[in-house]
Amino acid sequence: MPPEIDRICVTVSPSSHMIYTSILNASPFESALQLRKRLNKLNAPKDQRAVTECKPLWEDGGLGIGLARREAGVWEMRTPINNSMLAVSTYVTFNNTKIHNPALKLEYTHTLFIRKNDNLNEKYSCVRESGWTIVPSVAQLSWPYFSACEQNWKFAENPNLIECNQLFSIGNEVIGTRKHNTRHNFHFLRTYATLRRN
Repeated sequence: MPPEIDRICVTVSPSSHMIYTSILNASPFESALQLRKRLNKLNAPKDQRAVTECKPLWEDGGLGIGLARREAGVWEMRTPINNSMLAVSTYVTFNNTKIHNPALKLEYTHTLFIRKNDNLNEKYSCVRESGWTIVPSVAQLSWPYFSACEQNWKFAENPNLIECNQLFSIGNEVIGTRKHNTRHNFHFLRTYATLRRN
């Protein structure tokens, strides 16, 4: 099968305060772990604390093997950094009205949630101007793929992708908003996806 650009990966480099969002094609010869290690080395070769997570651009529509698939919606990656948490949110949309010139868009934003003290049910400070920089990129497939059409990608900052008015738990019990479920504790943060609400 021909290669397909089908996933987005986010690399966070704490030492340089850089965030790399990469839209890539999957390799059948590379495991998910190998891909994350490669992107860490590519984007942050000198940062031992760099972390990369990836997510498909599509959700399985229930029929398997890529049939009836749907846009994956908003994805938010959370990374603990010292006494704070960096949240990076991405959202990829497709408009295929023009078959030979599809409109593809990557929206992104980030914020830093800072913990003030060790109170159990605390609302964290949300710092959007935190000194971090996002660098978006899209992989270019080799010829002859995409030779008959254009990759019309656009990048845009969208601060509405992250809700700043959130509650997080410090202990085992989680106090959250309706948008985030109970597995996203401040101490046990994991990358997760949320479907965009219409």
